[in-house]
Amino acid sequence: MKITFGLNLDGGNWPEFEHGCDALLGDVVLGSQGLIGLLETHLGLGEDECAQAIRIRRYMGRLLERQDRSAFYVESLQADAWATARELLNWRDELIFYGWNPEQGNAPARLMDLATIEVMDAEPLPSGFSDRFIMVLNAVKKSPFLPIASIHCIEPMQLLPAPWRELFSALGKCGVEVNIEDAPVAGEASPEPDLDAVVMLTAEHEGALARSVAAWLKGEDDKSSSVLLCQQDSGKLDEALRKQGLPQTGQGEESAQKGILQLLPLVLENLWKPVRIEHLVELLSAPLSPVPGFAANRLISVLARKPGLESAEWDHAIAEIAEVKGTFLIKDGMKPDDAKQEADAFANDLNHWLKHDRLDINEDAPVTVIVRAIERLQLHLSRFQHTIPMAFVAMGHCRDLVMILADLGQINKSLLDRILDDVIGPGRSANSVREAASWGVIDDAGQLCGDVDTLIWWGFNDHSAPASNIWTNEERSWLKSSGVSLDLPSLGRARERYHWLNCLHRCKRLLLCRTTIADGTPTIVHPLWSELENKPCMQNRLVEIPATGLLQQKPPGEKLNN
Repeated sequence: MKITFGLNLDGGNWPEFEHGCDALLGDVVLGSQGLIGLLETHLGLGEDECAQAIRIRRYMGRLLERQDRSAFYVESLQADAWATARELLNWRDELIFYGWNPEQGNAPARLMDLATIEVMDAEPLPSGFSDRFIMVLNAVKKSPFLPIASIHCIEPMQLLPAPWRELFSALGKCGVEVNIEDAPVAGEASPEPDLDAVVMLTAEHEGALARSVAAWLKGEDDKSSSVLLCQQDSGKLDEALRKQGLPQTGQGEESAQKGILQLLPLVLENLWKPVRIEHLVELLSAPLSPVPGFAANRLISVLARKPGLESAEWDHAIAEIAEVKGTFLIKDGMKPDDAKQEADAFANDLNHWLKHDRLDINEDAPVTVIVRAIERLQLHLSRFQHTIPMAFVAMGHCRDLVMILADLGQINKSLLDRILDDVIGPGRSANSVREAASWGVIDDAGQLCGDVDTLIWWGFNDHSAPASNIWTNEERSWLKSSGVSLDLPSLGRARERYHWLNCLHRCKRLLLCRTTIADGTPTIVHPLWSELENKPCMQNRLVEIPATGLLQQKPPGEKLNN
């Protein structure tokens, strides 16, 4: 087996191998999750994957169980236990990833507090990626046989986090040939890019950019020589591609509120009073709503005429629903008396769920009521599990949320909403269909593994956030003396920059698509543009044009539209 490895190669790219080449049996492209998963399989390690939200709940339980008023996180825990647990779990996972031993004493105060949480006698914390990584690393250090001929890492050694460098060193001792990309030695000038042209395409809004890019792709004779790098929502681009009869990228804005995954948030949103009619209508009209269509349509009609659940029209609709349900049951062969009894029970249950069993939004609510609503939805979803794959995912969200709430007596809506966000996480928009195309599609510069003619960079704006440095110099110094050398946050930024610059050597032409306005505010151009402007070799190759001029403009070097 031959492996191409990159930290950012876990999905998101099409095709899932070097663009312009054929897939080969025994050659695989893996990111960090993929490689660790593969090694776990060969080493006989691994356990059932646990949702991050459940890990947060377990960690929150530990924080709440420890009654220490002097702990550094106490005030944050009192203000928002869930958010505090989420943040501290991330800190803990970073320390574990770098080899932290919580049983070492005389540590700075915050590390001692985290160590106390780690070693306390409590329900075991499910393994996260860091725990799995360390188990794999320790197993590989024993030099087992691995059916891997070679690993080619696309990042330079000095830009890899220290634990990954240690893992590759251990893999080399297992007989695996490890090849790692070279980077310029400190002090040496990096090779100048040999680009024919760099065109920055600008527009105030995405629509004009999308239409120009789609039209250009439509006119390209050899589309297989291009790659789309989508670093922002491609909804407008996909719409323009679809109008041109071209495949969609499927890189639409991530949203958990689409398709069947919206049902759990809608069900929970409708547990509270005062009633939000717009949310109730959303639940009734949602695809695969747990309220049957014949009943939902009648209730929506009533709410359109007279919003509110206390009207005579609402009660009349419930009675009509019972009558229609009874007719259905009789047609299915049920005796009239039995059909009426079951139909009345169905309508009363529906009425109680939607009207009476509501919780005060300003007070803590009993978890039992919330769990009952979740289990109701779970039963409904089970009817689709054999026909709709995403029903399994939605059922998993229900299961995870019930597990998290299991040992809570009461909960307020704010905390429930935050837990739900972590349970569901981001999902892809239901309208974002990824379709195979002759060109490549990637969502990170680090996924461009091979040479291409044209790289189209969709979203050439600065999306970066300031790197956070949570550890003090004292803490870093103590950890280093204990054999734990944390990488600086700047390492990730340096790795990002390496991949940006590497793109310049991977293509002949670079088309940079940038919106100048976002939410009414001027945007900031991607920092790579400043680097290009400061390269003497690029002075006569940079062109900035409006989106409408793409198909008419002939940039320096090779014409952009053949």
